[in-house]
Amino acid sequence: MLSWFLIILWISIIFLLIGNWSFFRVPTVPKKWMFVAFSAKILCAGLLLWLYTSHYPNRKDADIYKYYDDGKIIASVFNQHPLEFAKLISGFGNIGEETVRIVSTTNYWDRSPSLSGLNDNRLIICFNAVLSLISQDNIFMHMLLAAFMAFIGLTFLLKSFLQLTDGKALLVFTVVFFSPSLFFWTSGILKEAFMVFGLGGFFYYTNSICRDRISIGKISAAVFFIAVLILSKLYVALLIVPALLAFTWNYSHSDGKAVLRYLIVNLLFLGLLMNLSSYAGVDILGLLVQKQDEFKCLAEWMNAGSIIYVPDINHHWTSLVGAAPYALFNTFLRPHPFDKMTLLSLIAMFEILGFALLIPISFIYRKTASHQSLNLLMFSLNFAILLGLLIGWTTPVLGAIVRYRVPILLFLLVSMIDLTDTNKIPIVNSLIKKTG
Repeated sequence: MLSWFLIILWISIIFLLIGNWSFFRVPTVPKKWMFVAFSAKILCAGLLLWLYTSHYPNRKDADIYKYYDDGKIIASVFNQHPLEFAKLISGFGNIGEETVRIVSTTNYWDRSPSLSGLNDNRLIICFNAVLSLISQDNIFMHMLLAAFMAFIGLTFLLKSFLQLTDGKALLVFTVVFFSPSLFFWTSGILKEAFMVFGLGGFFYYTNSICRDRISIGKISAAVFFIAVLILSKLYVALLIVPALLAFTWNYSHSDGKAVLRYLIVNLLFLGLLMNLSSYAGVDILGLLVQKQDEFKCLAEWMNAGSIIYVPDINHHWTSLVGAAPYALFNTFLRPHPFDKMTLLSLIAMFEILGFALLIPISFIYRKTASHQSLNLLMFSLNFAILLGLLIGWTTPVLGAIVRYRVPILLFLLVSMIDLTDTNKIPIVNSLIKKTG
């Protein structure tokens, strides 16, 4: 009973924040839209929890529960050794033998993904550990607060997009908060929620630095959010860097050389990757090959129901080039009608069909694009291609692809909407006027 009282209390606090915190006052977006968006996110958190509870009998295989259960184990250290608990959460200081023994009973605290070499499980486990001290063993409180973190990140993205695009508040708001995959997978204690929180804040403050003058506060905030992104999804943080550097370089230059700037930055990035083994002893190709092999073995061991073909890559760069078309096809055009369907994959398929349909619509009803609209489009394409290739090269499971490409589709959809003259589409124009 106490745990549900705490949940009601947290929901009340969150709605008070949405109603009164100036951060949630978004120009041209009515406050009631924000209330509706988070109310929907609460319902989705419940749906996500039900899905993982009913479809994953082994909690060690359920992404929500495996990090939650490890968090509870870490939280148990607090009762006997509060200082040791603080060391675990902060990552600073040596821990005693008893704490080492307790930590050794977790399943994912010391499991490090080979592609990054960084353990991106610990941030979400620490989040669960801290909340376990007050949640009374009610996992929904964890779901709720993780969903709110994602909501903050999405609000950052909404504010950024409205600064960069030409109006269309309703359409941009709908895409940001209600794109099916983004809406679903950021509504609980999954890495995607933390990724969106970090990505949204980092993009917002980078854009703010470009628009206005640099300040210590903005730089500090950008560093904080990129740190969250690194600790939750390092590969997203790495692959957004070249796109964001080119975006920043091109921000105040409207001389028609945008393509050249993006090309220069990406060639330098590619050259750096190809020579990392020489200068830093990091074998990028070896890491990619290992990641692909591990993912294939894991998918077969777990008997994943949506395994798809992924071309083998080897220790030659030419293998990546040869596999690139298939990688992009898997990332951007699947699931398709001939794939094995579940309810979630069916929704993802219609999401992709809608995305594909928007491409010719945005071209047929295109408008004269502003410099910032083109800059956002090029950033989105740059980020999408880099992340899409990585996902397609290494991921042989459709369900994982749908989750991993969440940030890609968001940027592309917003860019295409921005380039579309909705005044030429009577139905859309009428809807915008009614809601405006």
